[in-house]
Amino acid sequence: MLRNTKLTADELALISLFESITGVGPVDCILDNDRVTFLIHEKDFPSLLRMAFTFSSAKKKSIGLVLEELSRIMKRKVDIVKFSDNIKRFIINFFSLAKSESVKIISRPDGYKYAIINVNPRRRGAVIGRGGYRAKQGRELTKRYFGLQTIYIR
Repeated sequence: MLRNTKLTADELALISLFESITGVGPVDCILDNDRVTFLIHEKDFPSLLRMAFTFSSAKKKSIGLVLEELSRIMKRKVDIVKFSDNIKRFIINFFSLAKSESVKIISRPDGYKYAIINVNPRRRGAVIGRGGYRAKQGRELTKRYFGLQTIYIR
């Protein structure tokens, strides 16, 4: 697992706030304008779900309510992504791929490594995101953690 960047003071503060609220320590925090994305290790995700049931006094308790509350406290839109040490599993988690959608990792002899994601044409827009935001963020994270040069979404 690669990690080429250092966390800023703002990112460290958000990680500390997230951990104090949820009790779960994120792997990473990506701050982008009015949005913050936390990477939570897969093994810690059940703890986050359990916390969702004690966090809100509403009758219907879910991770969505936790995200809303975190967004309100942090004054930014909050996203949570399950982090995995397995590159395929990470891409599936990040893009919320269905079982019928596939990920193929290709390594060329010259060291160039990339992924091809085959998605349902109806979901392609959701996978790519508005203005390509999700695709761009997915590419950056896979490059940072796995040394993947790019992701092709088909």
